[in-house]
Amino acid sequence: MSGGRWSSAGRLLLLPTNTRMNVRLSLLCAVLAAFLAPPVQAFTVTFAGDYGAGKHAREVLQRIAALAPDTHFALGDFSYAVASDLPESAWCDMVKGYVKSPFLLLPGNHESNGEHGDIVKFAACLPYRHPSPFAGEYPHQYYLDMPAAKPLARFIMLSPNLPFTDGRQFEYKADNANMKWLKAAIDDGREKGMKWIIVGMHKLCITTEGKSCEIGEELANMLVRSGVDIVLNGHAHVYERSYPLSCVKSGAFD
Repeated sequence: MSGGRWSSAGRLLLLPTNTRMNVRLSLLCAVLAAFLAPPVQAFTVTFAGDYGAGKHAREVLQRIAALAPDTHFALGDFSYAVASDLPESAWCDMVKGYVKSPFLLLPGNHESNGEHGDIVKFAACLPYRHPSPFAGEYPHQYYLDMPAAKPLARFIMLSPNLPFTDGRQFEYKADNANMKWLKAAIDDGREKGMKWIIVGMHKLCITTEGKSCEIGEELANMLVRSGVDIVLNGHAHVYERSYPLSCVKSGAFD
């Protein structure tokens, strides 16, 4: 076999003479493809929960408007007002007066049971409007992929341990329907090459505010086992960040 030498990534390849041109063309095409490939589309997402309808709520909405995200997720507890004092539509009008980005809802305990407005009415005046289609049931349990043209991240919104006025409660236990839906949403996102799997919900499991694991330990453990990249919560009126530590053992601190 007559041949020449072609160096590739530190390896010396012995190639037949009649393949050298093909290899060179293939490498040239690969280099051109890398240069001509469209850049990764960046996108911005914001999250907040537990708004109210007064001065601080307006300040939060002003900040969201200034950031001009591609999408904002509202993680529950919206108006903190009974509907007779502040109709759901009035709160929606306040939001739309500031935020022009897609404003996607997820219920909290204050509107799931109708105590401070009805989540169905909030969703009617702030309906799903987004370039990416959603799967599931908006606003109770759904997911979408972003950016729409070439998705990099899957956002999954859940409503664990919230009582709804229609009698439903979205629990995530063992292999019940909701847990199966969640597992399928995560697995499907991985199979489709999503770089990030992000889960949002109103209630939480880990906080210094003195609350228990209100979403249920089965759900919390499942999210860790599934390798979910980020979990976002409302409910606790504090700003906290945490992440799992593999070096920590139960009942011991180093």
